[in-house]
Amino acid sequence: MKLLRLFALVGAAVADVLLTSPAAGSSLAGGSITLQWTDSGALPALSSLKNADIVLCTGTNTNIQTLLTVAGAVALNTRTSLTVTIPPTIGTTGQYFLKFISTTTSGLVVTTFSSRFTLTGMTGTLVANTGLSNGGPAGTTPAGATASATTTLATSGLGMYASQTGLTRVAPPQRKVGTAITANPATAQPMYPTSTYAPYLAVAPTPAVMTTLTASQTWAYTSYENGAPAAQFVASAHL
Repeated sequence: MKLLRLFALVGAAVADVLLTSPAAGSSLAGGSITLQWTDSGALPALSSLKNADIVLCTGTNTNIQTLLTVAGAVALNTRTSLTVTIPPTIGTTGQYFLKFISTTTSGLVVTTFSSRFTLTGMTGTLVANTGLSNGGPAGTTPAGATASATTTLATSGLGMYASQTGLTRVAPPQRKVGTAITANPATAQPMYPTSTYAPYLAVAPTPAVMTTLTASQTWAYTSYENGAPAAQFVASAHL
């Protein structure tokens, strides 16, 4: 029971958004493609997801190759479809899948992968995989994003660490960094309540907690190569 509860908290396979088109195992030509999605029925709810980046990928479940961001800042909670362009030159004909990097309304970041579909008529040189199962990689869901009003933990995920038992616990993730500092240092309160501790005064017995799991990603960024040409260096002549 504890293992099942932990698995639900970590959310390694939680699918908050379910891609329905392209369908798993389907084949379609590269170019203009209409994506359609729905709520998978698992937490976090689709209604809480916003500002999602949708990224085209290929590769195996353990060796993911990120190829192209086909759409950025997509409000998954206010629409159910989107037409994107996948250039046929991005790779060879083969299996691809999509990666959704979504920010929840509470500032947490959830990563979800779609099932695999085949793109045909591709003319690129990067070799896409073939012959793999239709199931995509497992995503990552911060523990706080799976909390609900009926969970045994605090509904917002606050204070959840102290309320857990067992050798493995899940720590609340950090929230996404904002664009401005609004807190007053004199009155600011901790985001999460502190947990109690007892200093060791002698040789300690077996630890009560051996592993703490935290979210692997709470933010995302995009970087670009500086395409400006280098300034010409002119050597000065001194007599």
